[in-house]
Amino acid sequence: EELISTSSDADDVGDQPDEYYEKLRAHKRYPAKGDITLVETGEEVTFPLNDYSAGGLSFIADQVFEIEQDITANIKYKID
Repeated sequence: EELISTSSDADDVGDQPDEYYEKLRAHKRYPAKGDITLVETGEEVTFPLNDYSAGGLSFIADQVFEIEQDITANIKYKID
């Protein structure tokens, strides 16, 4: 499935300094450690966490998720 951007500046995404994106966000973001495990059709798929804020949690995945797609996830705490 091909992703299509409606923005004419699609090639410039990510070219801005971090301060630019911080001004756009409603909540301050903090680095996250660990992994998140998604449960998809009975199988667990694990991805590394990226960061979090009062507005949510982000992770780095090798797949595309649909907008407003419901996902089931768990975070396993490991004590080292």
